[in-house]
Amino acid sequence: MMSPLSIAQFLDPRTVNFDIIVFDEASQVRPEDALGALLRGDQLVVMGDTHQLPPTRFFDSVGETTEENEDDEIASAADMESILNLCLNSFMTKTLRWHYRSRHESLIAVSNQEFYENQLFVYPSPQYNSPLLGLQFIHYPDTIYDRGRSGINREEARRVAKLVLEHFKHNPDKTLGVGTFNVKQQEAIQQELEVLVRQNPSIERLFTNDKGENFFVKNIESIQGDERDVIIISIGFGYDRYGKISRNFGPINQDGGERRLNVLMTRAREKCILVSNFTSNDLIVDASSPKGLRVLKVFLKYASIRTLESSLPPMEDSDSPFEESVYEWLRNQGFEVHKQVGCAGYRIDLAVVDPNNPGEYLIGIECDGAQYHSSKVARDRDRLRQEILERLGWTIHRIWSTDWYRHNTDAQKAALAAISASNNKIKNKPNNKVRQTLFTTNEEWLEESNSQMNSGDITIYDKDNYADIDADIPEYQQYLRLSIPCSGNLEDINENILINAIVELVNNEGPIHKSLIIIRIRDACGLKRAGNRIQEYVTYTISKASQRRQIIQKGDFLWPIESTANPILRKRTTKETLSIELICPEEIEEAIFYVLKKQHATAKVDLAIQASRLLGFRVNRAGNQKKIEAIIEKMLQENNLQQLANGMINIT
Repeated sequence: MMSPLSIAQFLDPRTVNFDIIVFDEASQVRPEDALGALLRGDQLVVMGDTHQLPPTRFFDSVGETTEENEDDEIASAADMESILNLCLNSFMTKTLRWHYRSRHESLIAVSNQEFYENQLFVYPSPQYNSPLLGLQFIHYPDTIYDRGRSGINREEARRVAKLVLEHFKHNPDKTLGVGTFNVKQQEAIQQELEVLVRQNPSIERLFTNDKGENFFVKNIESIQGDERDVIIISIGFGYDRYGKISRNFGPINQDGGERRLNVLMTRAREKCILVSNFTSNDLIVDASSPKGLRVLKVFLKYASIRTLESSLPPMEDSDSPFEESVYEWLRNQGFEVHKQVGCAGYRIDLAVVDPNNPGEYLIGIECDGAQYHSSKVARDRDRLRQEILERLGWTIHRIWSTDWYRHNTDAQKAALAAISASNNKIKNKPNNKVRQTLFTTNEEWLEESNSQMNSGDITIYDKDNYADIDADIPEYQQYLRLSIPCSGNLEDINENILINAIVELVNNEGPIHKSLIIIRIRDACGLKRAGNRIQEYVTYTISKASQRRQIIQKGDFLWPIESTANPILRKRTTKETLSIELICPEEIEEAIFYVLKKQHATAKVDLAIQASRLLGFRVNRAGNQKKIEAIIEKMLQENNLQQLANGMINIT
């Protein structure tokens, strides 16, 4: 896999020849750049989308901005012919119509109508009105676009930066990206994020993840090829300080600008948030306006009210009398039922609304009516479609017309059983609420984890089965002599005084989790709770102490400078400190070594249980077992431990 220019530069055409040359994202490849690769192959496959970003000289002269065109560098955004355009005129083409990226139909509805003539097949979502999915609009009418000066909307950038933090606060497991209409707004958002990160240094670690989809802020010219679970779009342009709105929206005003907009508004898999200081009613367009502006107006309107001429709502006519019969029967059973659910190409025949969550569906029902028989390929109409729908969260039940008419009672019983099973599945679904460890004090999430614990999650220790090997392990000593002069407002305390208090705590309790530091300081000041501002101030002060080399910070754990100040392995006896999340990996490793030194080779399960007991846990929760076993695996990989032929674990 190489770029066209790399092929031309590094592969000798006299010695290298390929059977097939494949160009992906061919709409961005210039013909002259593709020529070198074409000469090194026998067959050619060109893949791309003529409605997405073409080759451009935008960045060739983006720095040559003058006062006349500084309103967003649009003068240099000249598009060129691509290899895809050339091939369309000469070769056989095949259109791929199934759309898989968007987990909610509203994310692709505007593009499907404005660019693809409603030819895309889009799978509907089982959550048709959820705040967690789909296209949303946030209107900030009090923000100002600084037209003719800086060319940015500073307050909008500041609020977008706060939206980013809110996202990672509530949904750290969802990937995020921010898109802007120009480079200047991109840089403004990056600057505001830097300010917030300086105030909350621990947030920065959430910008990267193990999925390889790190957080980004990109502009309309550089975002093609990226996708994230959630995308925030900052328009930036809009009402200026004089209360006027210009129809100059940067590159989308140019010929082909609508293609840039199409790329920008289709980057989200689950949720897209559109941010602007104006609404669709404020943007006046006519038949002579650039297509990019006309599409932007449609996009704004749809984000606000979810209405498109081509987007017919559920509950239109059924495809057949058979579907109508099933629909009437379900209604008579007391269910609320929607017909023909979906907005483009592919629709689910019937969907039963969840009475406990009116914005969601309990189950989708497929009838072998007109839609079923219109599919040319059996695999398409059965296995493939159902797999994708179930991946989106649907429960699908199929009713055959022959069963409905010949064995009506059995078909009805099967349908009712499927609806009941789906309802029970949703009721028993575990709470997926994300723990807000970054912004929530330790005591709050400890109470949450304790309240959610059930008999299936824990194992009670039997003292007869485990020898008492922890007699010489010191107890965790909470430092209670901390004195901080506080008048009730922690933020009034001098920074150096607070740093000294943190150092004193770390020297006496370290290694210690930073959330315990917050609790100790809160208690020393006589406060009932530690809100976000207090937590942010203490976190900031911790980072200052670390920068001054008065303490050592390893992730969320703080260590004294003198590594021998305290024993690492300690037994917890209080509920406050008795959480596996508050124990650093190094201490867990010490507990594992201690067990093996006392009783030598041990089975992995028993080793994890004994180590957990050494740390002070009287019951073994599933989460504790999983974390300790993960550390055992890490120690095996690092050759600190070895696994014997009989499966037992011992020190190397």
